[in-house]
Amino acid sequence: MYGCQKELSGSLQVKRDKYVIYVNFYDGGGKRRPKQIHTGLCVKGYNKRLAEDLKDLALHMLNNENADFENVKSAILKQAKIGMAPKVETAVTVAEESCGLCIQPVVTAEIATTVYSKNGQGDVGDEPNPFIVPDKIMEIVNIAPKPKFHTGSALPGDSIPLVTYLRNWMSGQKHEVNHNTYASYEMQMSLRIIPFFSFFGLSLSDLVHTHVKMFYDYILDAPRLDGKSGKVSSTTVHRVHSVFHKALNDALEGDYIVANPVARVHPPREKPFSPQYYSADQITAFLSAGCYRRHGGNTIGALVFFGTRRSETLGLKESAINFGANIIYINHTVNVGQRKYDFVKMDAQGLVKEDRTKSKKSNRALPVPEVFMDFLKRTVVRNGKLREIFGPSWNPDGYLCVTNEGKLIHPNTMSKHYKSVAKKAGLPVNRLHDARHSIASLMIQNGTDIKTQHLEAPAAKVQELIAFEGLSG
Repeated sequence: MYGCQKELSGSLQVKRDKYVIYVNFYDGGGKRRPKQIHTGLCVKGYNKRLAEDLKDLALHMLNNENADFENVKSAILKQAKIGMAPKVETAVTVAEESCGLCIQPVVTAEIATTVYSKNGQGDVGDEPNPFIVPDKIMEIVNIAPKPKFHTGSALPGDSIPLVTYLRNWMSGQKHEVNHNTYASYEMQMSLRIIPFFSFFGLSLSDLVHTHVKMFYDYILDAPRLDGKSGKVSSTTVHRVHSVFHKALNDALEGDYIVANPVARVHPPREKPFSPQYYSADQITAFLSAGCYRRHGGNTIGALVFFGTRRSETLGLKESAINFGANIIYINHTVNVGQRKYDFVKMDAQGLVKEDRTKSKKSNRALPVPEVFMDFLKRTVVRNGKLREIFGPSWNPDGYLCVTNEGKLIHPNTMSKHYKSVAKKAGLPVNRLHDARHSIASLMIQNGTDIKTQHLEAPAAKVQELIAFEGLSG
């Protein structure tokens, strides 16, 4: 469920001659569990009005922004030190005001700049989010479609604030996608999508394609997150669109809304990417450089030969090799972990080992020629002898690509070493991932069927394979 939780209430009390904000949280059994925010404001300093405003601000952020309590606490303390509280405005039409009705509060520019720092969390001392330019966003708010007043509607999206849904959706993605994918989702959500739409005061149902189009136009004109000069490319908009579309599509499938407004907006066309790859002679020169053997034997050689991803190559295990059928199974990956996520299990090297691949199609079996099968046999024998010498603690998981000490090669070390080998061999330096395209090109030159190749290297599109080295003619 991505819906709205029970609305929190609170009160302002005095403790040791200072104002304290009490927020009433509830546990799973419905029992009240209040939390405190010590404002540090003295009763004798005529601070009651400020303290009341800070209480309203705290409840607003918790109820309408679904913000984390510790982040709200940090924001409140920051405003208490400044000696002012941003005003919480309410979007009310004349007709609604006349009958005493209103809809959800709108986040002001002051609140947004207070809450949304560069890391999207609003901790004290953080740099401001460069993507958020309040004056420009407020200009968009003034001309954008206004929030509606919903009466008697059965749609859950009518009463759920958009940003609340998006935050809850992100929380639900923690165990749905790979942690690196989650990190990409979170960056777009916490630094771009949620901060931008927090200015609008929209419910989930209020979002229309006009809002989305204005948002994409703003991205192309807004400052970069990394602080560098210039603007972002259309590729960034596509990444935002991918996450935003998925979130709203889940809302549609969950019957929160009747249509996905993001699906009606087409992001600007991306510039075509042309991967760089090595020819047969260049690959031979690369493998002949020799120094790549220092880091875990033929790790890079295996990647070049199989056309596997970096995570898949490092995840190859001795148990994944079927020597009788000359087949190796790609079903395990090793990635760099994100230490900021407590739900990710990492080893001492900060690596995440998973019995899963990037996609279902990536979980596959590859045929291995006799020449390379002999190498795999020698590698397994070598690992077995080292395990006999150093004991069962040496490479206990049976990984194929390890150092002489039995440790997994760090993915970043592998990428750096790939470039250093290319330089030593006098070759143009490209990305490690482009090695997948190199093997695809060679397979076509050697008469491999396009469909067969597509199965062995699923990420390479058939159209790309045909275009390699002008082979389509």
